[in-house]
Amino acid sequence: LADSGSSGFGIDSSVMCPQTATIIASGTTPMLNLCATLQLTIQAGSTANVSINHTWPCPQSVTISSSSNISILNICAQNTSTLTGSRSSSLMVDSTVICPQSTTVKASDTTLIPNLCASSQLTIQAANTANVSINHTWPCPQSVNINSSSTIPILNICANSTLTLTGSDSSSLIANSSVICPQNTTVTASGTSLTSNFCASSQLTIQAANTASISINHTWPCPQSTTIISSSTIPISYISAQKTLKLTSSGSSILNVDSTVICPQNTSVVASGTSMITNLCATMQLTIQAIDMANVSINQTWPCPTYVLVNSSSNLSISGICAFNELQMYVHQTSGLIINSSIVCPDMTYVVASEQAYITNLCANVELDVEVYDLAIVQSNTSWLCPQKTVVTATNVNNSLSFCALNSMIINVINSTFVYNLTQPCPINLSITASNGSNVFNVCSSMNTDIYAKNSTVLTDESRCSSVVDVTATDLAVVYVCATSAIYAVASFNATIYYKGPLASNSSIDGSEIIPWV
Repeated sequence: LADSGSSGFGIDSSVMCPQTATIIASGTTPMLNLCATLQLTIQAGSTANVSINHTWPCPQSVTISSSSNISILNICAQNTSTLTGSRSSSLMVDSTVICPQSTTVKASDTTLIPNLCASSQLTIQAANTANVSINHTWPCPQSVNINSSSTIPILNICANSTLTLTGSDSSSLIANSSVICPQNTTVTASGTSLTSNFCASSQLTIQAANTASISINHTWPCPQSTTIISSSTIPISYISAQKTLKLTSSGSSILNVDSTVICPQNTSVVASGTSMITNLCATMQLTIQAIDMANVSINQTWPCPTYVLVNSSSNLSISGICAFNELQMYVHQTSGLIINSSIVCPDMTYVVASEQAYITNLCANVELDVEVYDLAIVQSNTSWLCPQKTVVTATNVNNSLSFCALNSMIINVINSTFVYNLTQPCPINLSITASNGSNVFNVCSSMNTDIYAKNSTVLTDESRCSSVVDVTATDLAVVYVCATSAIYAVASFNATIYYKGPLASNSSIDGSEIIPWV
């Protein structure tokens, strides 16, 4: 039936109801007592008056699109309900007795669509000042997807399996998580929107921007996995996860982790701007990337993670860093990393420090690799035993460096200074490469020492001589060596080698000297 005038149709549905009914009404058309057993389709505009005979069972499927300012009452469906309301339309759903499997709603302007429900899939799109309400007396749908920019709140939102919420402008999406918590929840919030009381048992994903307000119902156990990306100025609190936690903060956002009861296995953080991320922890792997003036803090009450990777150029220092097996740190600009090595020292530690950055309390049990540039400061915790192996690379470093090793030590310095701590034991084997005006002092080894010096000064500890020394000096280099078994010396281009011990072989050319160390 289609009518655009004011004549109208009076339908006799007292005895018989068709399988399919399609109605298009506009103007002031009245179309009364409609029904269908399978498919009911209604399109109403202007001030069209459409009524449904609700004495019949609900159709299998209902599709209604209305911009009429006359309400359509007693809307129901058994399988599928698709409702579109605009202008000042009202679509009054009757969900007292039956709830369709799938409900899809699109509401805009000042539309009113109340009492919605679905057993399987509920989809809502609301804009402007559309008023949409959910009948929460029914069990939660399996899946819910809501996208709202309407200024009218949508309440009693819940789902069994999947909940997807998108809030923008000044919308409000209020979840009802008092009884049930969905497996997976995804929230995207922007503008001044409010999205509250949601939770997830398996995967929680949040993206917040502008001044969006997000609140998590922390009375439920933590999700297995949580991923949050926020540039909102409104803090997000009670963040937690059992297995995987991924946080990205920018602008002036604040992410407050609740690590009082549970600590995730893996935590990954990227922080920029003036954002803040607090109370981080991980049992297996902790990864932190901080730039600008980002403020990142670690909850030190938990045991150290197995593996830690920190990359920071933030102006604010990060303290409480520790790891059991492996610690990797990359620090730049004026950033600072303060290691908590009072109780635990990792097996492997790798460090790259440049510009005016600093790292303190460094240690390693098995291997320590250090690269230092510019004005960076790297200091070790000397209360621990020396690592089995230490590799030091320094380029244009203004501050003197001091590290030690038990078995093997490799020193590569360019225009830098290295001073071995006289109170520490000598490594078994030592290798030194020094160039561009470098200084290496107090070095020693118990077995073998290999030295290559170019335009630099190298001074070995004469009280702790190596067994064998192999030294090459060139370009005005000055080297002092001692050995108990043999010294192999090569000097060129005005270099000088001072030796103490048996000289096994020597070669000096181009104004160089190899002379006893007296």
